[in-house]
Amino acid sequence: MRKRNFTLSGGPAGLLLAVCMAALFVVPGNVRAAAESSETETEKIQEDAGVTDSEAGKEAETWAVPAEKVEEARALDTSHVADASDMTTVDEVDESGEPVSADLLTDGVYEIGVESSSSMFKISSVLLNVENGSMYADLIMDGDGYLYLYPGSAEEAAQADAEDFVYPEKNEEGKTVFQHFPLEKLGVGVPCAAFSRKKEQWYPRTLVFQPAMLPASAFSGLQGSRTENLALEDGSWEAEVSLEGKGRLKLISPMELEVKDGEAEGLLVFDSSNYDYIIIDGVRYDALEGEEKSSFRIPVAVFDTAIPMTVDSVAIKGMQVEQDYLLTVSLPADAGKTE
Repeated sequence: MRKRNFTLSGGPAGLLLAVCMAALFVVPGNVRAAAESSETETEKIQEDAGVTDSEAGKEAETWAVPAEKVEEARALDTSHVADASDMTTVDEVDESGEPVSADLLTDGVYEIGVESSSSMFKISSVLLNVENGSMYADLIMDGDGYLYLYPGSAEEAAQADAEDFVYPEKNEEGKTVFQHFPLEKLGVGVPCAAFSRKKEQWYPRTLVFQPAMLPASAFSGLQGSRTENLALEDGSWEAEVSLEGKGRLKLISPMELEVKDGEAEGLLVFDSSNYDYIIIDGVRYDALEGEEKSSFRIPVAVFDTAIPMTVDSVAIKGMQVEQDYLLTVSLPADAGKTE
């Protein structure tokens, strides 16, 4: 568990996540609504970040570092590794999340968050590129204190060939972009070595790329489980809810479910009053006032599919601590469908 300032990370998942991890709960009018096409969203994210198609749209299999950069790096002594006396305090990063791999995601470019184990290695934003079952990250930094990155330990970087380094470019805003940092999974610790321009030695870092900031349109799940495709009849039902995660949080099941005009809304009730807000699909929902137990009224846009949910607790010595879970709402057998 950890304290965070409204940045999200993925939660633990079961078998269902590996099958689909489909759409998330969606609020009508949300700027990250699933109705917005992946292509349009990709173009907007790239434009906002000042990254062009040539910078962000390369397939991992065909990526090649310019030969002149490789030769420049080979001319420099990159065999030194920083020792303990050269490094500041290492910050703890959350590595408890369930891995999310590229085969669960729709092709596109998405802005996501990242945690770094070093306050000296500040990443202002990350563009996640997903294409053909592979993914990589473009790391955008305000400063230019590092010449190269390496996807591994500092010791491995010191022995690696320069063609395996990750090189920076300047985007349209003049920020440093380390392009094409390879990723296998999100939500877990990724070793990264950073070569200091000033010290000319490698510094070890650990990065955690956070999947829960992804919009609903990023997940390539089963479309048939979406409320909009089920054509449910208007009415009130009880829906079983289940939770996966490493915390002690428990839900009261079944939940009250209301369907009206093709949209579903559920009342999510926890087993205590220790939770003040939840975050689903980047949207924060505050606990309802006047309820004995922490309760939240949320739209339900998908059934029988595990979705990430972040829960904030105030039970630990008055501290606000966010914990990540996976929530599944089961489709009531008697809900019925319109013809």
